[in-house]
Amino acid sequence: MTTDYTALGELVSESRQLLDLIKGGAINTMQTEHTQALAKFNADATAFLANMQDAVPNLALSGNQTLQVAEGATIPSLFGANERVTMTRVTAIDGQPQLRTAEMKAMLADIEAGVKTQFPDFSILANNHYRDSFNIFRVSWDFSNYDKTPYLCYPLSNSVGIPIHNIKPLTSAALIKLESGSLIKGNSYFAEGAVLGEWRYCYTMHEDTHFGSYIYAHPFPASETGSFLMALPVVATGYLNRPEKLFTIPEIG
Repeated sequence: MTTDYTALGELVSESRQLLDLIKGGAINTMQTEHTQALAKFNADATAFLANMQDAVPNLALSGNQTLQVAEGATIPSLFGANERVTMTRVTAIDGQPQLRTAEMKAMLADIEAGVKTQFPDFSILANNHYRDSFNIFRVSWDFSNYDKTPYLCYPLSNSVGIPIHNIKPLTSAALIKLESGSLIKGNSYFAEGAVLGEWRYCYTMHEDTHFGSYIYAHPFPASETGSFLMALPVVATGYLNRPEKLFTIPEIG
């Protein structure tokens, strides 16, 4: 009987050793392989989605991204603004590098420096030819003693709102430098992510499947007064998830 108990004890001991070996070896190996496979899948999925975002064409639904102003007008063509908002042209950026003044070059350098804090590899190519010249505007507001819903300015599509019904994805974007005041986060459209005192590439993704849906992509102020500089605002199809995609997008219509 003693021999039987001894043999049984040895069997239990060997079983425990085998279980410990499996836990420490095979199971651990399986867990490592699973973790590695999951990491590879996530990396592959991220790369695939990034490629898909780059493959979606970008077409402007809003007009006049370069902010040209008709003779006698006070705001850019195909743009709307609240009655308490003033839009003032600050400078033009010439499409021909040899025609860019010191002021233009300084503005481009300032934009690049700010955007590089978000996208370190970004270059505004200040010495290159651009397809178009474009204007930079100051948007300032004063809603003192204003009893209506305050909103700022917005790009238009053929003088009306931007259609968004079942257009997926859709992005509003611009280069923005907040000079004073503040904007409502999560409701700033092409100025979403603006930072006080520095240029930023700002954008918002939109999605709507309701019948007849459209938007007026105007930022909402969080302060009674304020101002920001604005360049190349647009509402366009696709993912405008990098500043290189902003300039200048072919327009529909």
